[in-house]
Amino acid sequence: MLPKWGMLSLALIPIFQTPADGPSRLDFLVGDWTSIEKTTGPNGKPGEIRLKGKNSMVLSGTYLQIDEEFTVNGTGDYRNHILLSYDKRGKAYKAWWFTNSRPTPIEFTGQFEDHDFVLTTVPPNLKIKYTAIEAKSFSAQLLRKNGDNWDVATDAKYTRK
Repeated sequence: MLPKWGMLSLALIPIFQTPADGPSRLDFLVGDWTSIEKTTGPNGKPGEIRLKGKNSMVLSGTYLQIDEEFTVNGTGDYRNHILLSYDKRGKAYKAWWFTNSRPTPIEFTGQFEDHDFVLTTVPPNLKIKYTAIEAKSFSAQLLRKNGDNWDVATDAKYTRK
């Protein structure tokens, strides 16, 4: 028979841990970054955004925190706050993308696919693909679902400051 606290202790086992294939695999994203992003606006016109970001491991290394800021001419200043971790039970990465342009976060799940780290919303209408290029840079693409295809909405190259 389990002691009274036995069931409670099971509830306290952390869901998000740092296994070998967990948050430590996201180390290539850690650092202070700048990026130049080619983007397509809602009007279909191409544009360019210059972004500054700081990515760091938080909460004893169980989450990668991404903080970004940028300005879009004619619409204003934007901030992104993204939290990523590894769900050991579900064997998948989880992400929550908060931005000052919407009241709720966008939720993603993902995996490593070859050398790319890919996050997709449920239902699948947005996808983010991160690719390590070298120690001082990585690329990121934001893709939007368009029928059976994925269109590139933003294509970025991040460079370590």
